[in-house]
Amino acid sequence: MLFDMDQVEIYRGPQSTVLGPNAMAGLISLRSADPGDQQPQLQASLGGDGLVEFGAAMNVPLTQKWTARLSYGGQRADGFRDNVYLDADDTNGRREQTLRAKLHYGEGNGGRQAKVTLFHSRADNGYDAWAPDNNETFRTYSDNPGRDEQETSAVSVRWQEPIGAELDLLSISSASVTDVDYSFDGDWGNSDFWAAAPYQYDSLAVGYAYQFFDRTLRQRTTWTQEIRLLTDHLPGLGGDGVVGVYAKRLTEQDAATGYLFGGDAAVLDSQFDVNNLALYSQWQRPLAAGRRLLINLRADRHGTDYDGSTDAALEAVRFSTDGWLLGGRMAIHQPTRLGQLFVAVSRGYRPGGINQHPRLQAAKRPYEAETVWNVEAGLHAAVEGGRASITLFHARRRDQQVELSSQSDPGDPNSFVLLTANAGAGWNSGAEVEASYRLLQSLRLRTTAGLLATHTDRYSFDTAQGQRLWLGDRESAHAPTYSIRLGADYEHRAGWLATVTLSATDGFFYSDSHNNQAEAHQQVHGGVGYRADHWMLQLWGRNLLDDRFTTRGFSFALEPPDYQERLYVTHGDPRQIGITLRTSLGSL
Repeated sequence: MLFDMDQVEIYRGPQSTVLGPNAMAGLISLRSADPGDQQPQLQASLGGDGLVEFGAAMNVPLTQKWTARLSYGGQRADGFRDNVYLDADDTNGRREQTLRAKLHYGEGNGGRQAKVTLFHSRADNGYDAWAPDNNETFRTYSDNPGRDEQETSAVSVRWQEPIGAELDLLSISSASVTDVDYSFDGDWGNSDFWAAAPYQYDSLAVGYAYQFFDRTLRQRTTWTQEIRLLTDHLPGLGGDGVVGVYAKRLTEQDAATGYLFGGDAAVLDSQFDVNNLALYSQWQRPLAAGRRLLINLRADRHGTDYDGSTDAALEAVRFSTDGWLLGGRMAIHQPTRLGQLFVAVSRGYRPGGINQHPRLQAAKRPYEAETVWNVEAGLHAAVEGGRASITLFHARRRDQQVELSSQSDPGDPNSFVLLTANAGAGWNSGAEVEASYRLLQSLRLRTTAGLLATHTDRYSFDTAQGQRLWLGDRESAHAPTYSIRLGADYEHRAGWLATVTLSATDGFFYSDSHNNQAEAHQQVHGGVGYRADHWMLQLWGRNLLDDRFTTRGFSFALEPPDYQERLYVTHGDPRQIGITLRTSLGSL
């Protein structure tokens, strides 16, 4: 729920100095409203699937220099699933709440600035999205539905201090604690379901019930500290610059119970300790003819320690990885008659890590860091009544990381060996277009489109049965060739408004481990409403044509008595109709 968000920024390609954390293939930055930025507001929604949403935000002046903004957002919905065995319609439901308090201290332009953010969120969500028969009517049969619960408390302190005529010191500190309860019904059924035709599973004859359940309790503690020096003028070089250091420590403790590692264990206790230290700098300066040069560099040391043990006779796993990674970007921006033209080359990376399965060979336990070289060029143009941008890119990936799985026991749907491996090399090429144009005073047209070609080189994978499987030499998983959104927004001067959006997404491979694909699909969304000075009422609909489309797909053996491997899919949300009221409350 993006209530009371002031800014959403999408950074494409490798990022090394935009924010403290590194990102290999872009990132999304969300910034909530600062105190005084927006008027106090209320928002409420009702809709199909038992949807109820409510949000409230208000500014609180404290002193002449201190102001605060408080916000709350809550949502509940049933999750579009009917569990016919339990006669329940909320086993996949969502119950989410977010509380945020933001304090701002300011001494005017050029003076000391401080911002403190306190955050707490709780998600009490169910997890019951799969069915053995792949039905499109959203029926499930599990007798022990899973949970997907998360509770996070966090604090962030941002302090900017002028320490010279053209030099500022910026400190950003954060700490968070997250508790997760994740579980699932591994067989997606119940005793009556599996005893009936065509399965006719006889637990007395086999000796055990066909019933599997896994649960993981996870606590993640994260601390980060970032310090930047910022200047508007670099002596001898000209232009402005940033130099910074970023440190992060993450500790994750996991306690898993269930039919683990093909039944070899019932309990797994493990801990990951991740330490990250990065140094980075950025310099940009104007050149001749309005051109602008930007260069940034990043050196990143990333280390991971893992310690895991089970209740069985499996060998405890203790493993560590450590290494330095280098990234950076160089870009030139050139103003033209059509708009702002840019060309950039960058190097990004994704750190390696550790696979925790106790039966993996030592050589296969770690996976290496992935690196990518990216070249892009684009144009940002603005004309009267509209704007447009186009970006072309090509990326070469080395030691490409892929997510793999193999089932060790066909009669046990939970007996998966899950691991991350390196596939050698690959590449991505494509184009992205965004445009909007005011065709009439009351009518604006908009579009976003992406074209993507990907390739993963051929690589081998040893299955849980000891067989060598050759994969790759195809497109990457979850990489549709095209994704398009076309929309129109109408707003009459009397206050009446309407909006419609058509989206189309190409098919894609579900996984790196098998070659099954999702089909292409299209959706239509829309709404009508009325806007006055301080309020807006809108009737909206998502997936208005009630299109059926799949989002995830697993290939494995589940169904007795033959346990043939087949594809199982889960579907995206069907049609949903709702109504939303938004109000602003003046100067409260």
